[in-house]
Parts: sequence; structure tokens; C-alpha cells
Amino acid sequence: DFYLNEPRQLGRRIRFGGDLRFGDLSSGLVEGERVERAYFEMDPEFAPAADSANEHFLLDDQVLLDFGPYRDKQLYFFAQTADHILFPEPPDQLTPDDPGPTIGDEFIGVTNAEIYSALGQSFGGAIAPDDALEVDRILGLVGTPATGLPALDPNPLPSDEEDLEEEEDLDDEDDGEGVDAEDDLDEEDLEEEEDLDDEDDGEGEDAEDDLDEEDVEEDLEEEEDLDDEDDGEGEDAEDDLDEEDLEGPEDEVDELGDEGSDPSHDDLDRHMGGEFELALPERGGTSRLELKQDVLINRSSGVEHYSTEALEAIVVFGSDRDDKVKFLIQSDSRLELEEVSLFVASGDDKIILRQSGTERPEWTSVHGEEGRDRLDASRFRGMVELEGGPGNDILIGGQSESALWGGPGRDRFQLRRGSGLQWLMDFDPEVDRIRIRFDASNLALQPRDEDLWLLRDAQPIAVFAGLADQQELVQTLIS
Repeated sequence: DFYLNEPRQLGRRIRFGGDLRFGDLSSGLVEGERVERAYFEMDPEFAPAADSANEHFLLDDQVLLDFGPYRDKQLYFFAQTADHILFPEPPDQLTPDDPGPTIGDEFIGVTNAEIYSALGQSFGGAIAPDDALEVDRILGLVGTPATGLPALDPNPLPSDEEDLEEEEDLDDEDDGEGVDAEDDLDEEDLEEEEDLDDEDDGEGEDAEDDLDEEDVEEDLEEEEDLDDEDDGEGEDAEDDLDEEDLEGPEDEVDELGDEGSDPSHDDLDRHMGGEFELALPERGGTSRLELKQDVLINRSSGVEHYSTEALEAIVVFGSDRDDKVKFLIQSDSRLELEEVSLFVASGDDKIILRQSGTERPEWTSVHGEEGRDRLDASRFRGMVELEGGPGNDILIGGQSESALWGGPGRDRFQLRRGSGLQWLMDFDPEVDRIRIRFDASNLALQPRDEDLWLLRDAQPIAVFAGLADQQELVQTLIS
């Protein structure tokens, strides 16, 4: 099996030809865990590093397949499609202690097509053609080879470290931006939160309960191509909101009163009866929301406050691009909301829900709509509904009763220790998959009316709605 990152220093041409055949194994062990197999895995890492050429993602690159069923084809990264945005936000350095070139502002929030229109270049040297498709056992796109490629432009690194530092300084002056430390987890804060979780839950800490580094890496890897049931690339573990980001200045919240709404949103985001609607930035990227007492705080770009006094519902709408939304709800007796809903549109979205307290809202729902979405409510304590929508999604329910709808596509449902009763409303055992993140030795299935219940030590942990007659097939999956 072949694993390919993008080139970092020199352009390349790779051709796989001859009598190449792959064995019959359908899965294998990776770091002690069994994973589905991929013959080719195209896995880019866009973050700059010390050994990266300037704008390394524009290096000429071509991977050709010319054997067996793949005759005169080219392998493309998923990220080479025309409408893909390489950098929804400035990336962190891959090697922070020894940083590489900075990504210029002109590449942030724009698609491959827009980059090509401006520069005559795009990621990998070519945009994936319309006939590039997903193929079984390949984590990437297979299509007609790109034509008219120029002679390789190696774009070498500067001649010495002094030149490299000089170019970085120039880049920094142009960008005016540094690496955003808000995305990094504060270890002390995280430990404090876990201690609070333990006090509230009455349960001991379990490494599988919290997204430790290894779990996060594995979970996010699954996301790149669920059609092939293989692990692809993922982002680093940003499942927890930075405490500093979430809390903000206490005085700001207390002084809001009736002037909590940002005047710049008066025309678009207004109260409609007992409902408040908020639109996230159209460019996509990371958004941080916090619901605290009677104030909704939006930290997507700057800090904006909206009064939620006397409201019954809040509805948040994402963009048509890739959204990453971190939403913390601090529930106490002062929170009067009955419902919170989040709708993200056609991008590949990541939604992380967290909650302190369980009093309100009475119902929270997340709707992924189209795209490969990851909906994670593993640190949410109230009742929640997750709906993946069309596409291959990952759904992780909350610590109370959860309703999970995968929607059309090949979806993965995760069960974790400490979760509440998980209702898998539309699980298709011939298409979907279930992943169990705890000791599965004491599991048993039990038909009840039309549903199939999953028990652990005689305690119900999940319900496969309408699958009472599919016990044998579901048993095969959970085994």
C-alpha cells in the first residue's frame, strides 16, 4: 500500500506501472487498532514547516497509474477540486519551534479556481478534472491525467538559513498576522474541566471518554473518505474550546443589558418573534460561540454579543464552505431558552458541542446537510439530535439521550463510554458502520418490538431503530 503526501521542496512525477497486484487482506492493524485498507492514500499536510519551499502547495506534482484496472489515469488529492479552499484560515506551523515560510493572505479563504485565475497555478499543479471520481480502496480521486504541464519547476529552498529568515520576516510584515494561539488547548484548563466533569458525572476519568491525542487523531483520520472505510487525514485535536476564549471578560457580559446585540447585524440577525437567527461568516473557517446566562457571544471574527432575554429559540446558520464550529452552552437557572439549532450547509463541516450544566435548553439539534461532516456531542450533557444529511458523516452522541440520523451516504456512528442512550434512527447495516470506543466484551443485542437494543452488562446503551429483524447482521458489525 502507498501513502503519499504532497511534495515540500521539489516538484515530482510518479508513475505506477507494470504487473502490480495487491493482496487479499481487507484490513490491517495500525498502532494496535484494526483499520480498513487503502491501496493508495493521498494525504496532504498544508501547514508550512522548516523544510518547506515557499508556497510548497503550488509545486508541480503528478501521480500516474498505469497498471491493472487503472490504465492511463492520474491520482489527485481530494483537495485539488476547483471549489476546494486550501486555507479557510491561516494555518499553524507544522514545526512551531523551527518555523517555515508564512502562508500569504492572498491564499486565505479562496478556492483553487480563484488561485488559478489569479496566478495560473493551483495545488498540485493542476485542478482535478470533472471525471475524477472516488474509487474503492483509494483515498483520493482517479481521473484523466492533466495535460500541458510545464517542465518541472523545483522552486528550491533559499540558499541558506539567513535568506530563509529574511523571507519569513518579509512575509510577516506583509501578513501582519502571527499564529493564532487560541486554537491550542491549555492543558491546565483542560484538566480543570475534566475534574469538574468527574464531580458532576460521578464517574472516574477514562481515556476513551475524553478525546485524547490518539483518539482524536484516529477519529479525524476517518473523516477524509468514509466511502472507502479508511483512515485519511485529520486536523489536530481542537475538540475543546480554549477556556480563555470561552469565558472572555466577565464585565462585558454583565454590562450588556438590552444593548447586547451588535448594531452591525441589525438587518441580518434579528429576533423573529421568540426566535433569534445568526449567520456565520460566508468565508467558512473556525467559529466560536458561547451561550452564557442571557447572552450569546460570537467570537468568529472579533467579539459580538447578542441578548437572548425572553427568547425561546436560537438558530445558527453556517456557510456553504467548510465550517468548524465550537459551541459551548453554559446552562443554569437563568437560561430560559427551549431550543438551540445549528444548520451547516454544503461544506465538509466539523461541529463540536459542549455543555456545562444540564438545565437548558430543553432540546439542541445539529444538522450537517450536504458534505462529509463530523458532528461531535461527546462533551454535551443535555438531550441532542445530530443529523448528518447527504454525505459520509461521523456522528458522536452526547452524555444524555441522543437521536442520531446519518442520512444518505456511508456514515460512522461512534459509541463512547459515558454516553447516554444513543438512538440510531436510520442505521443501515449494509452501508453504515459503528465504532465502539470501549471494551466490547460484555455486549449483547436484544430485539424489543421493532427495534434492536444494544446492552452492556444488561444496561441499554444504544437502539438500532427498526432493525429487530437484522440482529445477525448487526451482530457481525459490532463484533
